[in-house]
Amino acid sequence: MLKRLGIAVAVLFFTMAGVCQDRRFDASMGGTYALSKQSSGNGIDLKPTNAAGFLGSIRVRFGPRSSFQFNYGHTKDEQVFSASPFVYSVQSTIAEFTGAYVYNFAPRGKFEPFVTVGAGVLVFTPGQTFVNTSLSGFGAMRQYKPAFLYGGGVDYAVYKRFAVRVQYRGLIFSNPDFHSSSLFIGGKGHMAEPAVGVVFKF
Repeated sequence: MLKRLGIAVAVLFFTMAGVCQDRRFDASMGGTYALSKQSSGNGIDLKPTNAAGFLGSIRVRFGPRSSFQFNYGHTKDEQVFSASPFVYSVQSTIAEFTGAYVYNFAPRGKFEPFVTVGAGVLVFTPGQTFVNTSLSGFGAMRQYKPAFLYGGGVDYAVYKRFAVRVQYRGLIFSNPDFHSSSLFIGGKGHMAEPAVGVVFKF
């Protein structure tokens, strides 16, 4: 599934790149810090841990202000579900595959601010699972969750084609339950991600 998704995104990206005659590209990579919202439902409290992560992006610019961007993000956290008298913990790897429209506005000198909005999928892959701090399996499985992306930030040119990108990103999605009825709370999750990265423009 992930391989097919990656191939589809690559085909879409290169198709759009071929259509654009006066295109500009940039590629960026950097770090994020995911701050996840706590949620409750069905008598269960979900408290994901905060965690550092990686973010890579590729932009195709269609004009002075408009771009399309593909993002890949990766982080690891722990999803902690409290359903008295049990506490279920899932060590989770979260992969992000999103595409977004980017609008650059009011560039000034070396500063180029932008806002972005888009959508994609978050892939929650469980690792070790615990019940009341004891290692225990309860059937947690990989889960795909559609996600809405929004954010904004600024690129600061530092040398020729290199820039530093500072941004805030927000991801809204349905809370994961890893296909386990014991962990279903419903409702929406929110992941806030401050991010800093290095950009190469070509």
